[in-house]
Amino acid sequence: MGTVRLTSRDPTAPLKVDPRYLTESEDFTTLRAGVRMVLRIRDRVHTHGYHLGPWATPQAEDDASIDSFILAHNRTSFHYSSTCRMAPENDSNGGGVVNDALIVYGVENLRVADSSIFPWVPATHTQAPTVAVAEKCADMILKGIRT
Repeated sequence: MGTVRLTSRDPTAPLKVDPRYLTESEDFTTLRAGVRMVLRIRDRVHTHGYHLGPWATPQAEDDASIDSFILAHNRTSFHYSSTCRMAPENDSNGGGVVNDALIVYGVENLRVADSSIFPWVPATHTQAPTVAVAEKCADMILKGIRT
């Protein structure tokens, strides 16, 4: 599990974000299998006479070479959500982090207004629902809603 930490008391200071990518051996096992599968697909495409332009590949197909390749080309394209769940604080499904006014439990004057408050990961792109959450939060702030 990753962390997000404050770096200073200054609210404009950048956060220290550590997503802890590739910290579990299972991460490499799964990604190695994916890299090897893509290499087999590439080989199959070549045997059917299709030309592929140059693209990055591991130096070899042993675990160490593939692991080095994964580390060098690691990135994410996920739309993160549901890490700061809106639910009752003592909810039986793991508890919530924010209430229905988007206020963080136990922290005065702190609201979260992004896709992290979704109780579960939506099966859609998160931009529109995130904008709706932000607009609702702005409306609640303007109306003084603090429940």
